[in-house]
Amino acid sequence: MSNALVVFKDGSAHPISSRPKEVETEIDATPTENSENPVSSGGVFEALAQILESLDGLLPEIDEAPTSGSDNLVKSGGVFSALAGRSNPNMLYEGSDLKSLHANEISLSPYSGNEWAWIRARIQAENFERINVGDYIPLTLTDSTVFLMEVAGINTYKQYGDIATMSHIDFISRDCHPTLKPMNPVNYNNGTRISPSPWLASDLYAWLNSLQSEIPNATTADGGTLEAVDYRTSGVWDKLPAALQSVIVQKRLLLPSRYTAGNLLIDDNNWAWTDAGKLWIPFEMEVYGTPIWGSYVSPNQGYGAGGFQQYPIFAHNMKRVKGAGNGGGRSYWWLGSARGGYSTGFAVVGNSGYAHIYSASFASIRAPLCFRIA
Repeated sequence: MSNALVVFKDGSAHPISSRPKEVETEIDATPTENSENPVSSGGVFEALAQILESLDGLLPEIDEAPTSGSDNLVKSGGVFSALAGRSNPNMLYEGSDLKSLHANEISLSPYSGNEWAWIRARIQAENFERINVGDYIPLTLTDSTVFLMEVAGINTYKQYGDIATMSHIDFISRDCHPTLKPMNPVNYNNGTRISPSPWLASDLYAWLNSLQSEIPNATTADGGTLEAVDYRTSGVWDKLPAALQSVIVQKRLLLPSRYTAGNLLIDDNNWAWTDAGKLWIPFEMEVYGTPIWGSYVSPNQGYGAGGFQQYPIFAHNMKRVKGAGNGGGRSYWWLGSARGGYSTGFAVVGNSGYAHIYSASFASIRAPLCFRIA
């Protein structure tokens, strides 16, 4: 049989014997550099082992427990320890103290230790690096009341509103103000001539914002003759540090109205774009993501629900359970939604986390501290 030809790329042809030459390949167990047989069985593994051995001392050591600010967070094992330190075993993010986490940045000019000026600058620059929902900034009022102000949402309402909402963070305290405070001194949940919004007409709104106002004093139409109150030096706003007061802005909302002069209503009958206060409380939709006890009589349900967005901090968990003061036992706390079908009560978050309602004058309920920085 004639020899077969193999034609190479250069055009040359070479014969191949019809009977190939038997070849025996020895196993090179320890190939050297430039070896003709570096991939023989066993040799490649020993070659790799020699390379790794030559790098001994050059690779970083495993850091199993890196600390905040470590320059070696991604070493084998260390990254898992770092992630584990930011959440508890049930995977609910516990949050970081932003004042401590960013201490170096906050200490520099132009902030010089002012964490509130720092967070406003970050918000306005839309620089949210290492700022997450659930993180917090400790706050001490001038009367020594302590709060952990948690990031409830980052740009949750951006572009919303009759006047487009700009970049912002809404903060809600982890626990409630320790003071027990009814929504109103009487069981009344309508608006008044002061405001058609039940929230803006309430005693709780005036107290939180340190206002001089007039509040309902009867359960009849218009809230009675109204009662004058003056919280300018005894409310909550006037106890905030000046550095914080200077960066808080109004939260503008499409607030439900429940008011017609001379009538006592049992459901919302309108809505309007309104400033909801520099200090405010959430509405049902912002906590639960759905209306529950608020206005529900068709076709009025939209007034109490259509202008709100659920805060991420309350989604898929029970972060709505709040204490009576910082670290205190579980407490009931007020929501801004007037109870549907009645003229007497408001929605609350129960002390065990369930959605509930109470009469407006019930005195064993608290309020969280909530504000927007933009």
